[in-house]
Amino acid sequence: MATESVPKGAYQSQKLKDYIYIDPSSILFKDEPDWVLYQEIVERKDKKYMQNVICVEENWLPRLANTYCHFTPVKGAEPRYDPATDTVLIFMDGTFSDMHWSLGRVEQPLPVDINLYRYFAQFFLDGSICPPLAAYTDKLLLSPSTMTKPWAKLQMRTEKLLNALIEYEVISRTRLLEVWKNRSEYLLDEYLEWLPQFLHEKVQMNWPPN
Repeated sequence: MATESVPKGAYQSQKLKDYIYIDPSSILFKDEPDWVLYQEIVERKDKKYMQNVICVEENWLPRLANTYCHFTPVKGAEPRYDPATDTVLIFMDGTFSDMHWSLGRVEQPLPVDINLYRYFAQFFLDGSICPPLAAYTDKLLLSPSTMTKPWAKLQMRTEKLLNALIEYEVISRTRLLEVWKNRSEYLLDEYLEWLPQFLHEKVQMNWPPN
């Protein structure tokens, strides 16, 4: 990787202490991309040169080399549900390798813990997971965000929904649909506790909301 703290044209490597450079014969020599991969190192006139160099886009690293990345939570960051990947994502500060080269702010899946279940419940209630439920969001007895409040466990309805998700390990829409294939009334009772009585029959007739 090239950084502001190293000489112009020089790169740091995970494996070497000395600075390394792109070989002048490379088409990337003048471009000096921030991240590169190389096949071999040759030494000429006390300088080490990378050969067979290719450019690496920074946003590839968290996806293709995740095990070499390190992530720390961003204070105040709010998770979101991403329908394209069917995951709950949150922004984190990322670094790469033991050298801790900065990757900036990176969206990553929320770790699998009780916090993930709480946010999945929130996105279930607000219609992000199942769009048909969005029609009832403004009629809920409590805001969906109640699921992630510190005092959420004091509410019986939040704990019932949370425990139902944990019991069947539901942290994605895909998994939810799998459970509904065998248990079509799964989450119905838990969801009805969030709605006023006059809406119960309508919701029951259209369950599951997939």
